[in-house]
Amino acid sequence: LGILTAPSDGTRAAQLQLGLDLTQVNADGTTGLPMPTVVIADADGVIRWIDVHADYTTRTETGQVLQAVTEMTREIAA
Repeated sequence: LGILTAPSDGTRAAQLQLGLDLTQVNADGTTGLPMPTVVIADADGVIRWIDVHADYTTRTETGQVLQAVTEMTREIAA
């Protein structure tokens, strides 16, 4: 989906000082990092629910996913 974040110049400099060069470990040679994302798609591949966290220290809660799946199941059954 291309849901990425790129480090600031300061962060990039700090990463390099620590020996972390994302361009060497990312297959596409960029410094992008994926944002924590949960996607629920239906059988046709249509995205029915998505939760993106710009703050990499946070994640989608299990209860949120279960609620989204429950609601999607109800919509399909209706």
